[in-house]
Amino acid sequence: MNKIKLSSYLLLLLLIAAFLSGCTGTETTENNYNYKYDSIKIGSILPLTGEFSSPGSYLQRGIDIAAGELNEKGGIDGKKVEIVYKDSRGDPQVSAEMINGLAEEGITTVIGGLTSETTLSMADVAEKKGIVLISPTATSGKLSDYPSFYRTTGSNYATGTAMALFLNGLVQDPQNAALIYLNDSYGADLRDATLETLNNLGIYVIYSAGFKEGFGNNSVAYDEILMKNPDAVVLIAHVSDASDIVNQIRASGMDMPIICSETVQLDEMIEKTAGSYKGLYSVAPFWKPEGEEFHRRYQENYPGEEPNYLAAYAYDSLMVAADAMRRQGTTSDSVLKGLNSSRYFDVSGLKIFTDSGDLQLPLFSVWEIRDNSWTRLKQLYYVHEKSGKSGIILSDDPDEGIEDLKDPYLIGVALPLSGDLSEYGLSTKEGIDMAVKEINSGSFIAGISVEAVYRDNAGSPEKTEEIADEFIKSGIPVVIGPSASNAAIALAEIAGGNKFVMVSPSASTPILSEYKDYVFRTIGSDSAHATTLSAIISHKTGVNSPAVLYIDNTYGNGFKNVFITDYEKSGGEVLMAEKIAPGQTDFSVLSDKVQSSGADALVLISFASEGLDFLDTFTKTEADIPVYVTEGMNVNDFFIRTENYAGEIYMTIPDMDTPTKFTDAFINQYKLDYNKREPNYYVQSGYDTMMVVADSINRGGYSIDGIRNGLDDCRLYGLTGEKEFDDSGDVVPVYILMKAGNGRWERKEKYELDNLVISYA
Repeated sequence: MNKIKLSSYLLLLLLIAAFLSGCTGTETTENNYNYKYDSIKIGSILPLTGEFSSPGSYLQRGIDIAAGELNEKGGIDGKKVEIVYKDSRGDPQVSAEMINGLAEEGITTVIGGLTSETTLSMADVAEKKGIVLISPTATSGKLSDYPSFYRTTGSNYATGTAMALFLNGLVQDPQNAALIYLNDSYGADLRDATLETLNNLGIYVIYSAGFKEGFGNNSVAYDEILMKNPDAVVLIAHVSDASDIVNQIRASGMDMPIICSETVQLDEMIEKTAGSYKGLYSVAPFWKPEGEEFHRRYQENYPGEEPNYLAAYAYDSLMVAADAMRRQGTTSDSVLKGLNSSRYFDVSGLKIFTDSGDLQLPLFSVWEIRDNSWTRLKQLYYVHEKSGKSGIILSDDPDEGIEDLKDPYLIGVALPLSGDLSEYGLSTKEGIDMAVKEINSGSFIAGISVEAVYRDNAGSPEKTEEIADEFIKSGIPVVIGPSASNAAIALAEIAGGNKFVMVSPSASTPILSEYKDYVFRTIGSDSAHATTLSAIISHKTGVNSPAVLYIDNTYGNGFKNVFITDYEKSGGEVLMAEKIAPGQTDFSVLSDKVQSSGADALVLISFASEGLDFLDTFTKTEADIPVYVTEGMNVNDFFIRTENYAGEIYMTIPDMDTPTKFTDAFINQYKLDYNKREPNYYVQSGYDTMMVVADSINRGGYSIDGIRNGLDDCRLYGLTGEKEFDDSGDVVPVYILMKAGNGRWERKEKYELDNLVISYA
C-alpha cells in the first residue's frame, strides 16, 4: 500500500499558470513553501541534554553540516534552510510534546529522534498532525506501521540479520551463542531479528537474558555463561550498560567475541572498556568515513574530531528531506511524494524507501576497537528489506565485489545501433550503460548486478520480431526498446503473458497505449506531445496560420492528426499539411510550397535525416518564419546544419532538467565517459529507463509478472522527470520549450500535462 494517494493524471489542458517551483494555478499550496516563514523551517527533536546527549550531539552536528552546505548552494529553491531544534532529553513524553509544538508552528517535516522509544512516541503525534518524521537511527519494526515515518538507517530486522551473519563468518563453525539484550521496544525487536537469523544458520542461543535500562550488569548470570561457554556473545545495549557487561564478562575470564549493535560505537565505549575491549565488535550502518566532502566539512567545523555514523546518517537525513522538497515541495504530501520517489545517494549510500518507509537496501559495516579507536573491517553486509535476501560483500567499499555475488540479471535491449536511426539508438545505449554501471557499483538490486543484452534491430519491425524470439528463448523477462514507433508496435504485439515486459524509452505512438498490461514507456505519447505543442502555439506565440510537414510513418501521422485537431479546435487554421517520405532528399518543391503558402510558422514533425535536409533547402529560400520542431530532430549536428536559418527555431521535448546534485553529477560523469559537451535527451531517457527497470525488479522481483507489478508501483524520479505509469503504461509527460541560439538550446518554458502548467526560465 503506498503512503500517499497521488492525484489523477491527464485532467486535459485547461489553463496556463506559473510553474517554476512546481505550483499550479488552482492549488498554490501543494508545491510551495511554509508560507509563515521567509525560510524553510525543518524541525529536529534530539536528546541534547541528559544520558543520550553524546549521540544526540553527533546527530546535531551532521544536520548542521547539511544545513550549512544546502544554504551555501542557495538553500531549497532560493529559500534558506533553518533547523528548529528541540531537546527531547531522551524522554518519550517530552519528545511527543516537542513534535506537537512543532506542528502548531506549521512545520511539516521533522528529523529525529535517537532511540526507538522516543521516536515511537513522536510517530503517533506525527501521524495525527500530518508531519513527516524522518529518523537517522530509530530501528524498531513497529515504526514501519506509520505511513508518514521514514528512516535512513536499516531496521532492526536488517541489523539483526547483519549481526548474525557476521557472527557466522567470524567464528569457525559456530554452534551456539549467548544473547543479552535491553528489554525495550528497540532491544526486544532486535533480539527477535537476530535470533531468527541465528536459528536459520543453525546457531542456537544457549543463554538469553533481558534487562531494563541501567540494570544490565545486575541482570546477567555470568557464572552460567562461563559454564555454558558459548562461541560468541551478542550484546544489544547502550554504552552505559554495554560497557559494564563487557567488563564483567572479561573479568570472569571469558574471551569469546562480543558482537554489539551500533549503539556502542562511541568513543565513550572505548574509555569505559579500556583493558576489556579486545574481541569487541560493533555492527553498524555503513558510511564512507574518509575521502568525502562530508568528512572534510566535519573536520573544518569540529577541528581535531572525527565524525561517526550518527553524524553521517543525520547529514543524509536532512539531505534526503531537502531533495524531496526540492523536487516536490514542502507540504507534508509533497515531502511524502518526494521520499517515495527518492534516489538520493551520498555519505551513507543509496536512499530508496519501501512502502513502509524502511530503507530498501541497508548496508552494514563491522567495527573493532584497536589501539584505542574504532577500526572498520574489510567487509560489508547487505540486507534487502522486501525480499529478505542478504549476504556479504568481501570489501569495505560497496563499489567493489558486488558483481561477484550472484549471476547478473539479464535485461534485453533492442535498439537501432545501425542504419538511419542509429544516432538515437547509440545515444540511448550510452545512457543505459551509465545506469548499468551505477546499478552494479551501488548495490541497487540487493547486491545483484545487471547485464544489458544488446541487439541491433536497425529500426526494422521484422528484425525486432526476430530479436524478441531470441529473448523469449533465453528467458529474459524484460526488454528495453525499441526507439521508433513502427518497431515498438511490432514488439508490443509479442510482449505479455509468459513472454516479456516491454519498456520503451522513446517510442511515442498513441497505439502503444492500447497494449496496457505488459507494455510501458518512459516518454509521453504523441497525443500528449501534440496537444501540448498545439496549446503552446495557440496561446503563447501569436501564430494563427501554420504549415505542417510530417514524416509519413506511424510517428508522423499520429502526431500530425492530434496537432491539427487540437489546433483547429482552439480557433486556429492550418494552411497546409504535407507529408515527407521516409528517406526523401529532394525538398525543393515542398520548400517552395511552404514559402508561398503564407503560413506564419512551420511545424516540422520529422526525424533528423529528412528534417535537416528540408531545413537546408528551406534556408536557401531566405525563409524566416518561426519553425517548431519535435524531439526527433534533437541530434548532435543540429546547430551546424541550421546555423544560417534566418528565423527562430524552437523545439518541444520531454523535460530533462531536474536541477539536483544527482543531475549535475550525471552530466559531469557523462562528459568524462564520452568526452562530449552534454548528454542529449536520448542519453538521459536511456538511463532513466534502465533505472525504472531496476526499480521494478527491486519492487517485484526478477520475473515477468514481478517486473510488471513493480512498474505499476513505480514512483521513480529520474533525469527526465517523475516516472509513474497510468493504466495504459504511459507516464504523465512534462515538456519544455527551447529556442535555438548561439549553438545551443536555451530553455524557455516548461509545460506539465496535469492542468498544463508553464514556468518561465
